[in-house]
Amino acid sequence: MAIRFTADQLSLLARWHRSGEFALNERNYKRAVHLFLGSVLRPPLIDDDAFPALLVKVLAGEATPNDVGLSKEDARFYEAWRTEEKGNLRKSMINLCGGGFGVPQLTWMPRAVEHDLGRPLQEAFQQLVTAAATDATLATGIDSFRTQMKSVQQELRRRGGFRPGWRVLAPTYPFIGMLMAAFDPKRFTFYSAGKLRTALQGVGAHWPRASGGASYVAVCSLVREACDALETAGISVGDLIDTQGLLYMLGSKREVPMTPSRTAAAREVRDDDPADTLARTILWPTESARRLLEVARRGKPLLFSGPPGTGKTFVARAAARAIALDDDHIEVVQFHPSYAYEDFMEGIRPLIGDQDGTIRYEIRPGVLRRVADDALADPESTFVLIIDEINRANLPRVLGEVLYCVEYRGKDGAIHLPYSGEDFVLPENVLIIGTMNTADRSIALVDAALRRRFLELSFPPNLDVLRRWWSEQNNAALGEDAAARLERLNAELRSRLDPHRLIGQTYLMDLHIAEEGFEPVWDWQLKPVLEEHLYAHPDDVDQLRKVFLRE
Repeated sequence: MAIRFTADQLSLLARWHRSGEFALNERNYKRAVHLFLGSVLRPPLIDDDAFPALLVKVLAGEATPNDVGLSKEDARFYEAWRTEEKGNLRKSMINLCGGGFGVPQLTWMPRAVEHDLGRPLQEAFQQLVTAAATDATLATGIDSFRTQMKSVQQELRRRGGFRPGWRVLAPTYPFIGMLMAAFDPKRFTFYSAGKLRTALQGVGAHWPRASGGASYVAVCSLVREACDALETAGISVGDLIDTQGLLYMLGSKREVPMTPSRTAAAREVRDDDPADTLARTILWPTESARRLLEVARRGKPLLFSGPPGTGKTFVARAAARAIALDDDHIEVVQFHPSYAYEDFMEGIRPLIGDQDGTIRYEIRPGVLRRVADDALADPESTFVLIIDEINRANLPRVLGEVLYCVEYRGKDGAIHLPYSGEDFVLPENVLIIGTMNTADRSIALVDAALRRRFLELSFPPNLDVLRRWWSEQNNAALGEDAAARLERLNAELRSRLDPHRLIGQTYLMDLHIAEEGFEPVWDWQLKPVLEEHLYAHPDDVDQLRKVFLRE
């Protein structure tokens, strides 16, 4: 869908753009960051041996216009901004990196230079700006840059350069957005995902579902499209600095332009209603999908429990995509009997292949810690961790003291980690969704201490989903037949077993049934499951076959 601003939106944006408030709060500090940081990232400074020291000086806000070779006009602007508006370069960069959460992005690099890691830092920045030549190379370049910067941090930690409480953190996308927008503001945008997403969806754009660097590149493309639309409408934004600033303000004040009198073009934005999209994906009624999202926003972890084949994992993934910004904000892990605390939180792992042939050991974060670190660095966005088959692991062994963090978020729930000795908090912008197969005998291991910390949602077999799925395959009659067979089978299972060991609808959501009938489903999928449930009563399985196949 093309970006289209309504008349109300354009009127509001034009007033903002002309106002002194916009220059004071949006344009000027970003221009100052562009002038200083952008100069450092371009030749000849980025290729100079003095680059690491100059980068440190800029990040500290201590560089002068002469240090980075500003023109007289740009130097006058900077001095006026610094003296008349009390501008502070370092605070401006911290703000663009995510406020208080942006501080770690700027503080470790000076320490790296102090510990003789300036050259690998310089190489990482050089490769990033080289990759910026095209959108295609930039996407992979960003991913490589994040990996390189983590490697430098790991080496800094090995050399004893980490301060107490520091963690290895991949550069956040707001930090990368700051670098790229400073480097070339006509092509790249500063990045504040929450407000940008709200504003862009409010003008008809679809937020990209790509992951990694490709996601940032796609967002830049949308902001360039918005820039062109604003220029066409007579608002001379000039580059993406002003465009992103206007979108940020629009995202912060969406209720002003999005009034009931909005035009037909704006009404199309309803296509992006998360509840509508989720309902279409999981074949639920819209109100049921909306209720699920409302429950998820309460902040407590969710536990989807039900028999096998009821769509628990599928719904968890779909709900995560409706809640999270993009796939980079979603993590999926499956528990199993060998899963351990060291996999989930942190553990000591060997590092093989060192230059002197020795084996070293390092502390590596587990999946929950990685998600928590990312969430701390991007507080505006929601991160979703899906734990599939949560009851298959030895939960006391895997979770340990994490249950305390799950219940008490933020600083109130801080715990001391045993391996790194660092404090750990689970941010409030992390949603945990667990799935639990109630037919699994290991369900007994899910104790009350865990379950009371989760909001448990029951997933019984859903005949309506089965009917809707077959209707979407243009075979409603087969859907009715499948639903009738499943209903009869589960009625028999309730009388012989219990509601936890019924058969879910997804076993019968198989296009092969239209050609092969229901017998292969029974032989290859249902019979093995029921033989396990009824291992002491093999005759019952034969009777259930007759009920299901109507023999």
